Amino acid sequence: MAHRTVGAGVSIALTGTATTSAAFKVQSNVLRIVASGADAYVAIGTDPVATTTDFIVSSGEPESLAMLKMS
Repeated sequence: MAHRTVGAGVSIALTGTATTSAAFKVQSNVLRIVASGADAYVAIGTDPVATTTDFIVSSGEPESLAMLKMS
């Protein structure tokens, strides 16, 4: 699968506690997430806090999430 970059990438350190990224503008229909060194739980929303019931990204196994542009 070919990947075309859109905008700047973001790295977030995995610390064992919830961390929130800055808001971003949806510019593509796919969000690619890679966890390195540990599994990561991911939540997406206006003020998300990921827990063990949210989407998991296994360490070293890239995941792609479908995104929709909101009007």
